[in-house]
Amino acid sequence: MNIAFLFPGQGAQTLGMGEDFRKSYLVVARRLEQASDALGLDLCAIIRKGPTRLLAETRYAQPAIFVLSYAIGELLVERGLQPDIVAGHSLGEFTAATFAKAISFDDALALVIERGSLMHEVNVSLDGSMMAVSGLDSKTLLGILDGLCNDVWIANDNAPSQVVLSGLRPALQKAAQLIVDGGGRNTWLDVAGPYHTPLLADASKVFALRVASVNMRDPVFPIIANTSAEPLVIADSIHTELARHMISSVNWTGTMQIIEASGVNMLVEVGPGRVMKGLALRNSPTLPCRTTGTVREFDETCRSLESR
Repeated sequence: MNIAFLFPGQGAQTLGMGEDFRKSYLVVARRLEQASDALGLDLCAIIRKGPTRLLAETRYAQPAIFVLSYAIGELLVERGLQPDIVAGHSLGEFTAATFAKAISFDDALALVIERGSLMHEVNVSLDGSMMAVSGLDSKTLLGILDGLCNDVWIANDNAPSQVVLSGLRPALQKAAQLIVDGGGRNTWLDVAGPYHTPLLADASKVFALRVASVNMRDPVFPIIANTSAEPLVIADSIHTELARHMISSVNWTGTMQIIEASGVNMLVEVGPGRVMKGLALRNSPTLPCRTTGTVREFDETCRSLESR
C-alpha cells in the first residue's frame, strides 16, 4: 500500500479542535505548550474558548493548525504508519516539510509564527479576502477577472470544479455578482486577507530572508510543491519553494494528479477538519481518504491501515 499524507492549511480551524488529543496524548499537549511559549500567550485557551473570530486570525490559526497537524503526524508514526509521499495545502506545506524532516520543528514553528504575523499585518492594512468559485469554465472566469483592474487573482487551483479567488474585497464583491450572473457559484472563505497574491509582496520579501536563514535538509520522502506540483527532494528546492510561497498560487489540482500518478492508493488527511478529504473527492473520487481530525477518526484510520 502506497500512502500520501495530506496536511491542511488555514481555514481548517474550529473552536475546540484537538482538545480530545490534548487530553489523551502527552505529545500533543507538549507541542501546544511549545507553541504557546513561542507566541507568548496561551494558544490552548484561544483554541478552546476563542472567540471564533480570534482563532480565525492568521497569527493564531496558522500556528494552531501547524502544531496540531504535526503532532497528529507524530502519533501516526508511533502507530507504525509512514507515508511514501507528503503534501500540504498552503500553510500545510510547512507542516509537510517539517514532517519530512527537511526543517526542525523549532525552526518551522518560528517560521509559521512569523509568517502568520506578517500576513496579519497585511490583513490589518488591506481590505482583502478570498472566495471559492465553482460552476464556471476557466475561459469564462478568466474573462471576468480581466475586467477587475488586477485587484483579484486566482490563489488556489483546488480542483477541476473549484478555484479560489483572492484580492481586495470591493473587487471580489464585483466578481461575486458577475460569477452569479454567469451561472457560477461562490462561497466567501473565513479569511481576512488576500493570500497568495502580489498584494503580499512586501511581506513575502521579509519572509524570504527569514527562510534563507533556516537550515534545511533533504526530505526523507518527496514533498509535492504547491507552486509547481513537482516533487521536492533536495533542501535547496524547499528553500526556493517556501521563500516564494506567500505570493504564489496553490496548484492543488496538479498536486493531486502527481500523487495519483505516483501509485498512491491511500490518502490520509493529517490534522483538523476534513478540507483535504473534500478536495480529494473533487480531484480523485476513487482514491480513498482517511481523516484524523478527532481521536475517534484517528483510531479508526489507524485500525484500517494496520489491517491492510
